[in-house]
Amino acid sequence: MNFVNQAQIPKTSIIKKPLKLNQIKPISRIQQIHKSNCSELRNQIKNNQSECHNIILFGPAGSGKSSLIQTFNQSLNQGKRKLENLCIQDLLHNEGTRQYQYFTIQDKQETVIKTNNKILKLLKTQINIIDTRGQILLNQKESKQIEVMLEGKVKDQIIVQQRDHRYAHMLWEFWKQDTELFPLEIFNTQPNQPNQVIFVFDGSLDQIPNGVEEIEFYREIIKLVRSRGKSIIIKVTQNPFIVLTSDKLEKKLSQMPHEKSIQIIDNRIQSIVKNLNIPREHVFFLENYHGQIQDDQIDYYSLKLLLECLRSQKQNIDNECNIF
Repeated sequence: MNFVNQAQIPKTSIIKKPLKLNQIKPISRIQQIHKSNCSELRNQIKNNQSECHNIILFGPAGSGKSSLIQTFNQSLNQGKRKLENLCIQDLLHNEGTRQYQYFTIQDKQETVIKTNNKILKLLKTQINIIDTRGQILLNQKESKQIEVMLEGKVKDQIIVQQRDHRYAHMLWEFWKQDTELFPLEIFNTQPNQPNQVIFVFDGSLDQIPNGVEEIEFYREIIKLVRSRGKSIIIKVTQNPFIVLTSDKLEKKLSQMPHEKSIQIIDNRIQSIVKNLNIPREHVFFLENYHGQIQDDQIDYYSLKLLLECLRSQKQNIDNECNIF
C-alpha cells in the first residue's frame, strides 16, 4: 500500500500495545459470537462457486472508497495479503486515487477431490475490487467516464479522462461531443465488466448525498446502472449497494448514549434510501480499517457486505437461466 505522505501513515497511538498476562480480559460471549460469525462468513466467501467477481466502487472524492478496499482485504485475509499501489486520501486532502485500478483480494483456485469413484471440482472465486477516481465536478464528463468504466472497456492503472482537444486528421471526431473524446490508448481490447456496483459516501455528513446537485447526479448514475442490469450484453446487478463510511463519525458516536447514536445512524440510512430510491437492505454503515489491529466487529459487517455482493451476482445469473 502506498502512503502519499507522512500524514497518511497510521499513528502508533491507534495500535494497541501488547497486554501483560494479568491485564488480559476474557473474551465476552458477544465477541465469541462475532468471531464465530466472521469465520463462517469467510468460509462462505471462499467457497463461493463462480469464476470471477468484479466489484467497482464509485462515490465523491474522499468518501472512503480506497479505505473500503483496504477493509475488505484486511477482513477477508486477516493481514496475510498486501495490496500494492493502493492510495488512500490523507488528512492534507491530496486527491488520493486518480486511476482506474484493479485489486485482487482473493485468487481463483480449483480443487479436485476424488471420492467414491467420483471427481468433484471445488471452485474458489476470484474477487477483484476496482478503485476509481472520486467525482468532484458532478458534470456530464464525469457521468460519461462512469459509463465507460461500467462497460469494462478500460485498462488497469489508467486515468479515465477525456481529451480537451481534437485532432484535425481525425475528421470523424468532429461529430462527437466533448464528453466522448477519450484517448484510444485507455481502452482494453478484452472488456472485463463489473458484476456489482458499490457507491461510497461519507457517513459523517448530515445530508447524504451532500446537496441537491450531488443527489441528482447519483440518481442519474444509479438509473444508468439499472439500465445496464437489464441489458443482455452488459450484465451488472440492477440494485447497487450503498456504503456509508463512519470513519469521521466514530469518535462522536462513541461519546453519545447508545440510543442516540443508533438514531443518528438510522437517520443517515433513511436519508440515502429516500434520496436515491435504494432498498434499505442495500445500505451498509461501515467503519474502515486505518491501522487498527484485527477487529471482529469491523470484519463482520464488511464480510457480510462482500458476501451479499457475491450472492447478488449468483441471483442475477439464476434469473438469466430462468429467462432462457
